[in-house]
Amino acid sequence: MIDALTPDQIAQFEAACAASSRTDFAELSPQQLTQTTDPTVAALLGLAAAEPATIRQLEAGTQIDGYILRERLGGGGFGEVWRGRRFDGGEDVAIKLIRREHLKGLQADRWVRLFREEIARHERMLHPGIVRVLNTGAAVLPGFPEPVPYLVMELWPGRPLIDACRGHSLGAKLRCFREICQAVQHAHRQGIMHLDLKPENILVVEHHGRLRPKVLDFGLARAFRADRPLQPGRFGAGTLPYQAPEQIDPELGGEDFRTDVHALGVLLFQLLTDRLPYELPTGTRAELKEQIRRGRRLPLTDYEVRAGAHLESICSRAVARERARRFDSPAQLAAAITPLLPGFALRIFHIRRDGFVLLLLVGFAAGLVIWRKPPPRLPAESAVLRDLGQSYGKGNRIIIDRVPIDCPAADPNWTWDDICWDGSLGLLAGESEATGGTNGFVGYGILLLTHDHGKTWTNVSPNFEFDRGNIPKFENQFWKGVGTMRQIRVQPKNTPNGRVTNGTAVSVTGIYTSTNPWSPTSAWRRVSPAPTANTLACFAGGEDLEGGREWFFFGWSGIVHWDGRSGWEQRLLSMKYSIEGMAITDHVHGDYWAVGAGGLDKMGQSDGFFRHAAIYHHSAMDHIWRRLTFSDDDRLIGGSGFHAILRLGDALFAVGGNNTILRGILNETNAVWDRLSLPGEGSLGSLANDDKHQIWVVGEGGTLLSSANRGATWLQHECVDERGQMCRENFTRIRIFGQVAWLIANNKVYRFELFPP
Repeated sequence: MIDALTPDQIAQFEAACAASSRTDFAELSPQQLTQTTDPTVAALLGLAAAEPATIRQLEAGTQIDGYILRERLGGGGFGEVWRGRRFDGGEDVAIKLIRREHLKGLQADRWVRLFREEIARHERMLHPGIVRVLNTGAAVLPGFPEPVPYLVMELWPGRPLIDACRGHSLGAKLRCFREICQAVQHAHRQGIMHLDLKPENILVVEHHGRLRPKVLDFGLARAFRADRPLQPGRFGAGTLPYQAPEQIDPELGGEDFRTDVHALGVLLFQLLTDRLPYELPTGTRAELKEQIRRGRRLPLTDYEVRAGAHLESICSRAVARERARRFDSPAQLAAAITPLLPGFALRIFHIRRDGFVLLLLVGFAAGLVIWRKPPPRLPAESAVLRDLGQSYGKGNRIIIDRVPIDCPAADPNWTWDDICWDGSLGLLAGESEATGGTNGFVGYGILLLTHDHGKTWTNVSPNFEFDRGNIPKFENQFWKGVGTMRQIRVQPKNTPNGRVTNGTAVSVTGIYTSTNPWSPTSAWRRVSPAPTANTLACFAGGEDLEGGREWFFFGWSGIVHWDGRSGWEQRLLSMKYSIEGMAITDHVHGDYWAVGAGGLDKMGQSDGFFRHAAIYHHSAMDHIWRRLTFSDDDRLIGGSGFHAILRLGDALFAVGGNNTILRGILNETNAVWDRLSLPGEGSLGSLANDDKHQIWVVGEGGTLLSSANRGATWLQHECVDERGQMCRENFTRIRIFGQVAWLIANNKVYRFELFPP
């Protein structure tokens, strides 16, 4: 009967179902059933009304383990989805429950097994473009003698793909579609075919002007095995307009990864034209099946003239009836889309233009060769992603070990800001506010030293030069001894007598150095002038330029330059933004970048430190620090101050509050910036890269993210401590030394191996 329905009959059926708020069928009155003029639809509704009572009869307020059901969001033939919330508050979640009739009869065990398989598949999907699994279990509910399996997921507040993208530009739609392809590709890398890709299973939100999609509902997904026979009970499951011919005709050999590519092609056509790529706008389901199997695909440009011949070719290949003609993977489809995205063609133009200019220069100045060392090339994306997946095995859970700070007279109120490591030797820098007093005292700096891999620590803070004074421009703060330490570095330093190991400690009271930093009796002396002037106080960090012979130091007062020839020189005076990070892109030509946070409102009053952001660039052309201005500040940096910046190859990455990370692609004189889409919420505090060119980012609530393809996609890792508990610490710093990553979270220090065997 279903295959004989026309689109008009299906619309009548769905309208009648929507008339019930709680149970799609059981609450339909006889009057509602008889109001339908079409006898076929009335008969189908009558059958639906006789359906057994299901879990949809649960009331809002029902408790399930640690959650309260608030409202039913929807459901299908397999399960129901509810909005829920934990007893202890927090964000709303989506809770999926298996239908009651599947828990009865001889097939109950089979349905429970299928639901558990769905949960297991979904738990492996750790990708920013896929809705995350938060919890699973089984609970006894009122009126249900059997425990009801449930799945707790992230509640993504989006709208179905087509509705959310309608009215947006062609470029915005293509960028959104490429992210969908990347998410599906992640599932394929886990060996999972989705098999039910449709607009309702891809929810999209608009965030800072950008469309952010997430794929959900892996209820019909299957693990791919080339030798696995078809399962007659599940064959043909899915949503017909988005099915591929092999999902309709069992003689075609069953589904594979290219089945999802076909569905993506249908979605791409619909995304651009608001219609399906078939000639049959009306007709029965049986006719639509025949059209999918043997009918022709419509030309894209007949309905979207802006698409062009290249995009039409991509779409036609994706929805080809014969699998051999389709793209082999969603990654291939995404790669074909990429050159059509806004900004890509412009960068190609610059490359060609610059190459032409270089030829002219060679022709007019024979023998003159201008050479600049290119940035290091990153490994191929597929290889890096493959290595990353092998590093952590099933899922992306990382075991982090807490490092005990065993030190005489250790204070639990000591907090840490930075760490430096060399084999068995380590230095841990921070502050002690508990002993610092009040009334503007900046507190004591703490520096601990270990010689045995962190088993025991020695406090070397008393070795610092002891003095005192005021910082008049900072609300008359004062110091005695050494103030809070923000950064610790140990590296070889070039001197007239050769290279020595030099330690550099960055403090709010100045810059301190030691020529023997790994010794418990080392002497640390302040090399910067006393912080009585506003231009040399409250340092936050520094960057070494020439093996210790030249530095940039930065902080609340701006950026200060030091070398052995000219001494200390203020390069950027910024009393509005605290400079929090710096990146050296080309020291030979004087090309540097810095990021900051802070800001004052129009009345000159503080408006929430770290709420506002700034990016500064030291141009290789005029050697002046300039603050960048963007035409769309709110989309890029609105409401989020930057805490760190990193250079990796030809790209810059800046992280900050409001879950913000910007990527700047470097060119000859500037960078093209864009805001990346990340999983999670909250502030991001630090980032680093490892030997395999992977980027690691840490932040609030135990956030640990990694990217192996220059920020195109991100993995969100679960940090588990030695007790097996999820770590929800607010990570403020990540440092990587060799194969070990170190995480700092207030008064705790953790470590983990990057590439375990």
